Amino acid sequence: MNSNEGLKLVINNIKRIRQARGLTKKQVAEKVRLDYSNYCRLENHQISNPRFATLILIAESLEVNWEEIFENCH
Repeated sequence: MNSNEGLKLVINNIKRIRQARGLTKKQVAEKVRLDYSNYCRLENHQISNPRFATLILIAESLEVNWEEIFENCH
């Protein structure tokens, strides 16, 4: 698996978890203190190099361990 495929899986996991929790993109963006449009770009795979720290903050805002958003990325 290359890095682009891995990132796509991570973003898809984030989106799946967010939806399962019943949260909107705007709610997560606010929790992470990320601009809403940037969060949307992230979920739409338009950001190719998100910071690891940002992904960890998103996991925390979704109330999951960071490992869960990286599930199946090996």
